[in-house]
Amino acid sequence: MFDKIDSVNWEQLQQAHGNAEHVPSAIKNLISEDAKTREASYWQLDNHIVLQSDLYEASFYAIPFLIEILQSDTSLGRDYVYDLLFEIANGHAAQELKCSYDGQELGLREACRVSIIDFLPVFLSEVADLNSSCREQALDLLMSLSEAKEKIVPVLSAILSDEGAESKLGNKLNEAITELNSSE
Repeated sequence: MFDKIDSVNWEQLQQAHGNAEHVPSAIKNLISEDAKTREASYWQLDNHIVLQSDLYEASFYAIPFLIEILQSDTSLGRDYVYDLLFEIANGHAAQELKCSYDGQELGLREACRVSIIDFLPVFLSEVADLNSSCREQALDLLMSLSEAKEKIVPVLSAILSDEGAESKLGNKLNEAITELNSSE
């Protein structure tokens, strides 16, 4: 895991308090065996790559590595990853902040959202996983990605059909489907 994390020039990327050279170790420590280390790492990212809904350049570059955690077998740190991805997906950035994504120059906010949307199957799998403790967090993230509702709603409907509307998650699935269907 994190094979390519050192290929990013973190020292050249901005975060809320200067350059982002600490970000790789903070991401890696999100899956530490030690709960206090995981929490400290979360705050080294939450108050740096995204701060009070403001996105910084390093947030875009952190996304693939946060997704790597979700794609792994670890259960450690997943809750923090979902919290971070939700904050990044719903953050704001100045128009002049640009990123190159898939050969296009996009605004930082749009680049972050498009990058996160590319991983919808990861989040949908989490919601479908009966053994996951992060099902609701994955669902919250999906609910915030209304521009991808055509891809999200059919899968959530299938999960709801399997889950049953009377379960705790079933109620939240119903809410998510209704909210996504009513979004513009």
